[in-house]
Amino acid sequence: MVNKTFILKLKQKIDESKYFGSNDFSVTEEYGKLNVNYNYTETYFFELKIPSEMSILSRSEKQTSSFGILSNQKEIEYQQYEFSGRLSPGTVSETEHFKFEGEAKVLTYLNNWLNNLWNELTFAPELRKLKDLDEEIQKINEKFDNVPEDYFSKDEITKLNEKLENLENQFIDKLESEIKDKEALKDVLEELHKEIEKLKGQSKVLNKRNWFKSFGGKIFTWVSKEENRKFLKDTGEFIKPLLPDSIDKIL
Repeated sequence: MVNKTFILKLKQKIDESKYFGSNDFSVTEEYGKLNVNYNYTETYFFELKIPSEMSILSRSEKQTSSFGILSNQKEIEYQQYEFSGRLSPGTVSETEHFKFEGEAKVLTYLNNWLNNLWNELTFAPELRKLKDLDEEIQKINEKFDNVPEDYFSKDEITKLNEKLENLENQFIDKLESEIKDKEALKDVLEELHKEIEKLKGQSKVLNKRNWFKSFGGKIFTWVSKEENRKFLKDTGEFIKPLLPDSIDKIL
């Protein structure tokens, strides 16, 4: 059985959190493991294997002479509790395993897990938006699957750049007439210009099929942002001159 004082320390650590209270979690003991589960999403947990005794461990320490010269390495034996387990969400992976020495570190690992959990909950809506955006871009990319994979000629690149500049000017005229906040307008126009310049550069290195996929993805990503979408109702007409003859629209 886990010491009740130990469990109390864990709950107190949770209550000290800026984002959670101990009532948000269930703490249970099973098969020598202590499980801390988030009550509202069953996939989030902190699972700790509880040692029944201290382990005899060793570490190397440098030995120096009275003259300050390194002489050898000495093995030092000591006793300490060894903890191991797994948690979700991790800092990098969805589920991560851990192993460490010392009871004091339990609270550190628990606190890190609580921060990971809060970040995961906070960013969940944005992650869903990104997933939806990726799915829409994939649909747009499929529309260009029949575009030839040959490369643009110099003349085609020149004409393409002229069309891109015309598209940028149309966007600029539209945005300047709609956005009254000068600072906000400046930011939007700078972002637009960067995307147009990326497309110009890619026309020299990507084949036609991949360039159009990049074009469709960049334009959709840019106009799908809420701050841009409300000003650009004519986007479909703006980009039509840049599309292959076989494609009528992508937005």
